[in-house]
Amino acid sequence: MASEETPDDSGERKVVELVSEVEWTVDDGSGGGPVPGHIWIDVHPNQPWVLCSFHLKPTSLEVWRYVNGTRVASWLVPDGRRIFGAKFIPSNNWIVGRRRRSGFVIYKIQGSNLCPLIVLRHALRRRCGLLQFAVHPRLPYILTSFDELAVLWEWKWNWYCECNLYRREWASITFERTSNRFESRKKDKRIHALAFHPTDPNIFATASGGVIDLWDITTRSPMQTIKMMYPNCDNPVYGLDFCSRPGTSYLLSCHDIVSPRENGSLAIWDLENGGAVCSYPTHKFSDDLSHLRTAFFHPSLPYIFTVAFDDIKIWDESNDRLLSCYSFGLRRNGLRGLAPCKTSNHAIAFRGKGKFTLSVVTKTGEDPSQSMTQMTSVTAERRRT
Repeated sequence: MASEETPDDSGERKVVELVSEVEWTVDDGSGGGPVPGHIWIDVHPNQPWVLCSFHLKPTSLEVWRYVNGTRVASWLVPDGRRIFGAKFIPSNNWIVGRRRRSGFVIYKIQGSNLCPLIVLRHALRRRCGLLQFAVHPRLPYILTSFDELAVLWEWKWNWYCECNLYRREWASITFERTSNRFESRKKDKRIHALAFHPTDPNIFATASGGVIDLWDITTRSPMQTIKMMYPNCDNPVYGLDFCSRPGTSYLLSCHDIVSPRENGSLAIWDLENGGAVCSYPTHKFSDDLSHLRTAFFHPSLPYIFTVAFDDIKIWDESNDRLLSCYSFGLRRNGLRGLAPCKTSNHAIAFRGKGKFTLSVVTKTGEDPSQSMTQMTSVTAERRRT
């Protein structure tokens, strides 16, 4: 991966590296070259697969094996419906796809075909301006949002004696926060980001209107509300990520820019006391493409990754020190996103024109082949506040 040797604030060289192992290009399937336009990806939590959906080819879905860059499955969406983003449902052999404004559809994988199972819609939100969704990695839950409403879907099998068979049934719970008189009416109340808690199946988080709500599924009400009062942190949140390592209680939020005078910002929240551990700008604004695109905790290493159109930055989770910076100079092929692999120390970067790179996260001077054996032994220091 092309990089720029950028020292951190202490003047030291990068201590964490992204070592490229596999590169491939997602083509249009007809020999006409790479797929243009935006690509949404989802990394399978248990298998070495990445699911791709395409903005300019919204009637097709593809699965690629990222360890060797080969396509393992390709489907045309039944009935020609357009899909804008899709995710694996790992507890079943299913995929959930997002339609532009009308909801979500669940597909069952049957060999080379996709079989529609159900369309998830809200009775009061037939047409929505903003749809978000998340899939629980272990339980039969799908979390969706329809503008300002969060809806949790659960599927289960029930036995019917009169039919002498099991039937799959879907149940839904709607979560809607009530605004108080101290909140600004000018805030966008739509849910811009949501996430399941990685270890507690009864908790999920949503971000809207300058607040983050932690919801208790059993009581159907917010168990904690975090008011974002730090610079740039009242800007729209378009990414939430829980720290999944044992002994940590942190939630990350990444914030969009609303004017060229601002930078993309990152905030880390301590869920034990509901306060911000830190808030700082991560990527300087230079044009409308260079702002912060996504951020996440590495699932097994004590690092935070932030991604802009032209660079990737790796931060020390314990003290927020910049450890590494990788720059991308080609504006047309700029970075579209970065996603961690759940079962290894790898990360998948994807750029313009369907270009993908699988890289292993390793310390400088360390043999990349040793990163897998050390994955479970690395723990973060307690954050210094």
